[in-house]
Amino acid sequence: MEVERVESRRVIPCQSDPGTTSLYRGGPLWHTDGMRRLPILTLLCLLACDDEPAPAPPPSPPEEPEPERTPDVEIPVDDDNRFVKTDLEAFLEAYPDVVRASDEEAMRICTGDACLESVPDGVDPFDGEGVRYLVPLWYRACLSESGAGCQAIAQAYNGSAVVDRPVFEDMTREVLDEKTRQYAVRACELSDDHCRMWASMTLSESEDPSQEDVARAIERLRAECDADIAHGCAILGRAADDHPEEIGTAREWYEKACTHGGEPKESRYCDEYTRILFETGRRADREEAIRILTPICDVTSDQYADMCEGSAEDGTLQCDRFRLRFGKSCRAYAETQPPERALPILTAICDDLATEEGDENAATCRRAIRLARQTGQDDAYVQNLLTRVCDAIEMRCLLDNDMESAPCDPVRARCMEEGP
Repeated sequence: MEVERVESRRVIPCQSDPGTTSLYRGGPLWHTDGMRRLPILTLLCLLACDDEPAPAPPPSPPEEPEPERTPDVEIPVDDDNRFVKTDLEAFLEAYPDVVRASDEEAMRICTGDACLESVPDGVDPFDGEGVRYLVPLWYRACLSESGAGCQAIAQAYNGSAVVDRPVFEDMTREVLDEKTRQYAVRACELSDDHCRMWASMTLSESEDPSQEDVARAIERLRAECDADIAHGCAILGRAADDHPEEIGTAREWYEKACTHGGEPKESRYCDEYTRILFETGRRADREEAIRILTPICDVTSDQYADMCEGSAEDGTLQCDRFRLRFGKSCRAYAETQPPERALPILTAICDDLATEEGDENAATCRRAIRLARQTGQDDAYVQNLLTRVCDAIEMRCLLDNDMESAPCDPVRARCMEEGP
């Protein structure tokens, strides 16, 4: 058996297997390959080991104490606002996930207008389902005597009666109207600055208001109009025929609505004002209407890019929102213009023959088709107009016949062949 002598020149830490070659402090270590696991070698290795003990792990940082929860702020409930609390609870039950994490604290502690601080600027309460996450904040604001909060809720109920994806689903029109009035009244009770909806309802034909309410409604709307709030002026214009002695003429109020803040500009209230000017038959009024409408009725301008689809070049231009806002006045304006300028206007508002204005819109479409032929537009232009008109006529037929297609197929075919 061969024996190997190893000189120790330095200290080497012990390895975990004592059978491996090791050096220890102090002199030679004799071992053989066949005697690696002798107890004595293990003992010597342990005695000679120069390893320092492993450092202790650093102490864990002290745990941060959880922030104290802000105490809930309870809002007193009485006979005046109990209906708001009931509606809020019903809303949260119907839409349990509607409160955003960022609004949870506000829903516990905010009061009054402070509940509206997390509402983005420019939010329209009429936007239906898209603003549903804000409704709990509006309720809480209203519950704690914010006129602005109550008015926002009133507008949300009112909008749910007309939008495709309402805030409040599965409510009848009667219930929505009742809730709209209830919150509009409450808003005006809390703040003179939030009486517009109540005032509009008070002056409408469907109501039988007291003289005191009429006087207050007119006073609040006059104050808005004097502050260049066009909507207030327009409401007075709409109510003038029903309350001529108290309000005056519709013309003066629609003029203020159209020109609020200065020169006439892109304003839906100019539609009513210029319509009145055209109807007087006076040359000066007609010229004034044309002056106001010349920039408004230019459907090819950039200001209406978000209202229109298609192109004025091929007869596909459609501007639904434009038609709703300026259809009446721009239809009259087109009658004063040469064919080349009138055609894109009439093309843009030729649509929606199934509404109450269906006959008037059909006349607009017929004139657009005649002008397209008169100005030498190609067959594709005329065909695009015809398709749009005849589709609308067919839809009106379907609505009149409980969506039965049999009586409406020949109506569409005749329209495409002979025109509307």
